[in-house]
Amino acid sequence: MNPKAPQFTNIPPENPYGSPEAILEVLFQVRSAFSELISSAGADPSKTRDTARYLDLSTNLVWPVTHFINAEDILTATGEVIGRFKLEIGCDACEAKGAAAALVLQARQGIDKFEELVSHCTGDRQSFSLLLKGLSDTEVTNHQESTRKMAFQCNSSLWGVQCQFSFKAIIFVPNTEEPDQVDAIRVFGMIDFRRLRPTPWPLYWMFAYSDDGSCNQGTSIPIEPQLAGSGANFLLKDFCSDPLPVLQSIEQAFGLRLDLVEGPIGNAGLLTCVAADRLVKLQSIYHIPKKNEHLAAIFDLVTPQDHMIFDVFLHQDLPFSGPPKCNLFDRLTVPRGFDPESHSDRPLPLSSQVLDLGPGLTGSTTSQYPRYLEMMDYVFLQSGIDADEFRGYRLSIRYPQIPTAAVLQWELPKKS
Repeated sequence: MNPKAPQFTNIPPENPYGSPEAILEVLFQVRSAFSELISSAGADPSKTRDTARYLDLSTNLVWPVTHFINAEDILTATGEVIGRFKLEIGCDACEAKGAAAALVLQARQGIDKFEELVSHCTGDRQSFSLLLKGLSDTEVTNHQESTRKMAFQCNSSLWGVQCQFSFKAIIFVPNTEEPDQVDAIRVFGMIDFRRLRPTPWPLYWMFAYSDDGSCNQGTSIPIEPQLAGSGANFLLKDFCSDPLPVLQSIEQAFGLRLDLVEGPIGNAGLLTCVAADRLVKLQSIYHIPKKNEHLAAIFDLVTPQDHMIFDVFLHQDLPFSGPPKCNLFDRLTVPRGFDPESHSDRPLPLSSQVLDLGPGLTGSTTSQYPRYLEMMDYVFLQSGIDADEFRGYRLSIRYPQIPTAAVLQWELPKKS
């Protein structure tokens, strides 16, 4: 007698989770909720053992949640998330440590939403984990990462500086006066930067390039023009360490560079520096042969660091969409600038993949900088734009090679 085929019951007539985008939206919401909850309780979600000790919970219980919050690929990390009962214990522990009631409620609602997602998608955790692995195309190469870690340690000694985390976010939005032109709102930050020698260090290159490799100066406007001093008006002071980092503006052939001046070594000079500007009328949003065939976002990586993220947000009215093409290019032998034609045949190895952050800002939470979401909310508010009208994409690299340039680019359509 043949065994009975498995019976799948309780399948809703209209399943709202039939696409990767719908699944990711829920996962981003849950991750954001638990990251904010743990931070509100006074713990650091990037540190599993410290968080477990602070909340009086076992490391085995806390690790799947912190792994879910910190992982570059949320799809593969979700398969490790523990069951509802233990997540509720985590909520109780955070509440007991004084987490905001609204964030506790948000996390509990996130648990409900996650359970609903599993139920609708497959009905059980094991099958749901297989489904997520099938959606993920991230390939993590442990050998490459360990090699880059050794390079990070050597470069820290060689250059006399290091950084725990850096980020760059670029928001592309049509110009209000000329909708065929795009503005680029640029945000850059170094978190826990320290000198191993009392040396100045380049923080941020405020450059832009045309497709022929020439420099496009554009018009750069500070997001928060409240501070006097060389380069200081580009700082977002509420998101920098106190006292504020001291910057020096240096004019170069390719444009303006902001440098951190000499300062104390080690943790005595530990600082966080966040700067932002709006580059007005960067370029046309349509294809112009030889000069304007691509829209590219560039993150020059020169500082030895543990981790970086590179986010790009596209406005819904732009005539192109979807994930960008991603490359990592040499800055050791190739001069500054970016010429897609000459650069395209010499990319460096890159195992990281671009992640779709979904609409709005919910998916952009990162435990590497707990204030990242708050900071991006502030930038959108100061820029007079609505985050819900954008979709984000992220490149994340552990121990990125230096000197290199990470490039995210789209081919521009021809104007009809």
